[in-house]
Amino acid sequence: LAGSIIRQDTLRPIHGRLNWERMYRTADYHKIANIAYLGMLGNGERIPKRWQERFFQRYQESLRFNDTCMHAEKEILLLLDMAAVPCVILASCGVRNLYQLPETAANSPLRLYLSPASYTLAKGFLVDLGYETERIYLGAGERMKQVSGFSVDIYYKLPFKTRNYQKQIARLLERAYVRSSFQFVKVLSLEDRFVFRVAEAAYHYVTDELLIRELLDIYVYYSEWFD
Repeated sequence: LAGSIIRQDTLRPIHGRLNWERMYRTADYHKIANIAYLGMLGNGERIPKRWQERFFQRYQESLRFNDTCMHAEKEILLLLDMAAVPCVILASCGVRNLYQLPETAANSPLRLYLSPASYTLAKGFLVDLGYETERIYLGAGERMKQVSGFSVDIYYKLPFKTRNYQKQIARLLERAYVRSSFQFVKVLSLEDRFVFRVAEAAYHYVTDELLIRELLDIYVYYSEWFD
């Protein structure tokens, strides 16, 4: 599996050995090191211990994320709903349920779209919960992270530069519907989530930001939708 998800030129031998450092760094960049670890099981004698441990560390992090992500996500959504702050869920850790093994999914952030006014309120509530800004999406939003390791991306404008993307994504968001048991939290249908992911992946491909992980997420969404 590890050999099939990483380009062959990254595995160029060093003195007759595979370049495990480059393999790890490439897998980690593409957020698939936890999957690669499972593909290495049974081949431990061929892999330097240092890099075995690095891959295993990513797998362990994914296992721990299983225990925290649902609670953290629910806490945020309930708080926003109780405060009557409207939002649309663009992506959540629910994607983990589409993988055969949840721990093979990425430790992805909860992603929320809000109006500019709701954005300010939501950020204030997240600060109260112990979240701090980790990354700025210039002119679009930011990523906030808690010490637990859970992150949430909040947007007041989606980070697509072309006018056509903005127009079509706005139409997609208009079709969002209120999530069961909530009043102000909306979700996209499975089909629209799939469309959003494909549109985002196409944009990332053109801007040279596409990750293998995005393609895997699209595949599991497609498989679920197709069924």
